Amino acid sequence: MVNLSTNHDDHIVHFKTISMKTIITISILFFLFNPLHTQLKFSKLANSEITVNISNGNFLFTSADGHAGYTLTPLGEISPATTFTSSMWLGALDPAGNLILSADAYNNSVVSTKSGPIDMNTGDIYQGLEEVFDRFFETSQFDINKLQEDLEDGILDEEVPQSLKEWPALGNPYFEDIFGYALPVEPGVGFAPFFDVNANGLYEPQLGDYPEIKGAHQAIFYIYSFLETNQTQSPPIETEVRVLARIYEDVSSNIKRTVFFDYELRQAQLFQLNDYYISMFIDPDLGCFTDDYMGYNQDCEFAYVYNQDVMDGDSGCQCPANISTFCEDPPIMAYAFLNKPTIDGNPNSDEIETSGFMTFNASNPTTDLPTIGEQFYNLMKNSWADGTPLTYGGNGYNPGSEDFTNYCFPGNPSIDDEWSMCSEDQPQIDRRGLLNMGPFDLPPGAVVRFSFAAFSIFDVDLPCPDIEETISTVCDEIKDFEGSVSSSVSDIHDQAVQCDGMEVQQKGGLIQLTSIENDGFNYVELYELNGKLLRRVKLSKDNTVELESPLNSGIYVLRLVGNDNNYCSRKIYLRQN
Repeated sequence: MVNLSTNHDDHIVHFKTISMKTIITISILFFLFNPLHTQLKFSKLANSEITVNISNGNFLFTSADGHAGYTLTPLGEISPATTFTSSMWLGALDPAGNLILSADAYNNSVVSTKSGPIDMNTGDIYQGLEEVFDRFFETSQFDINKLQEDLEDGILDEEVPQSLKEWPALGNPYFEDIFGYALPVEPGVGFAPFFDVNANGLYEPQLGDYPEIKGAHQAIFYIYSFLETNQTQSPPIETEVRVLARIYEDVSSNIKRTVFFDYELRQAQLFQLNDYYISMFIDPDLGCFTDDYMGYNQDCEFAYVYNQDVMDGDSGCQCPANISTFCEDPPIMAYAFLNKPTIDGNPNSDEIETSGFMTFNASNPTTDLPTIGEQFYNLMKNSWADGTPLTYGGNGYNPGSEDFTNYCFPGNPSIDDEWSMCSEDQPQIDRRGLLNMGPFDLPPGAVVRFSFAAFSIFDVDLPCPDIEETISTVCDEIKDFEGSVSSSVSDIHDQAVQCDGMEVQQKGGLIQLTSIENDGFNYVELYELNGKLLRRVKLSKDNTVELESPLNSGIYVLRLVGNDNNYCSRKIYLRQN
């Protein structure tokens, strides 16, 4: 939130002079390249509209050179950024009521994570795997399609694509030769997701298995674990974190400008965690960092940032430290938990709800970044760092008020009598936000899964945009898209709905289905992996059908559907006509 060529240091970020920013730059660069510190690795996701930097620790939207992490440009081009950084906070109470917490606001000199998965028998990273997992595992739908095309005749004629050989999935026969260590084969330890063609539980790409990336144009998988003391000065909440980051290409512009993160948290403590919260810290920096407003839309459940006025900059289009701005066309940037998280290992748990949104800044110690564990945890519970409850109106900090709320600035900025930063005429300042989920209890060994997304919207009427008109259609599109790709994966992996007896052949421009064991099915449907329906044809009396083949080679989903909504489905590979 300081400079597109620097990172933050939360101990000195309160100072706003350019000279202090220079000092911050020097100190952060010293940390990044100091061999005495654990050093993060960095990578990028990129399509024709966005470039997203990520690290293999607990920091999204960050890069080795300190450049802000989400830009609205293809890889290699220069553009103002929309997001400086983001990170996940975890906090809970142990059985004695003591706070344990892992949270990082910025990439400073206290490293709270180790690369790699936790051996639950030792409580530390599996021997030899910390170095192996100190990297990203990247793949693409292109490599998956290449393998499928090669295996179309049932024979592997060429080498399995390298990204598929390196995919850290259970039983990978190439992994040890490549990295020098075999992946553990233990119950419940599967690592990266994959589609298991022969359903034997092992990842065998030479037989047609492939990474399950929900049809993404590009995907990156990595694992890190909270095991170290962190900047909160609280004991760490020992957790293994698996992340699948993905972006898409052959989709609408709204989806192309969205980056998706699938999280899997594995509870490594030997006792139950109570009053557990998950939060996503967001430092947006929409071009210039001094004139950002933030808000929350409760209908869509999105936090968002928009420009305070019609020009991006604190003086016209100019910004301190010569930071690039959007000038006359700043977008909106939004962030959300896309689905309600689920907990494995706790059959009595309900879906976890998004529970609140906080904003804070760098001007007032009471409403600024926290420094110790209790202050972090208070913010995660939708209170201020000193424990004062969030209240409706003003900047949300009013110790004398009893008008309590869990959401900062939920009003539509275009409506004067709704609570927003526009209606409160908030001053120019450097702002951050915190999206919260919880509380819930988490037993030992439990696994929490959820998805987080960040996306941008252009053609915004400023100042004080009509957020309902601007964001509602886009948020519905993104949630529908995520639901479709997740549902496709879920349906395909559900062995109870496989289509028994179906034979599929591709002849010319037609897909022929024969030998269908009809169990009340009436129609055949063909879907893209993202859930888009391409074809729908009625079954003939002899249970055969011909479908027009798609134009592009790739993996598709065939579904048989009955009038009473019963169905079965399977994946197929189709070659270009």
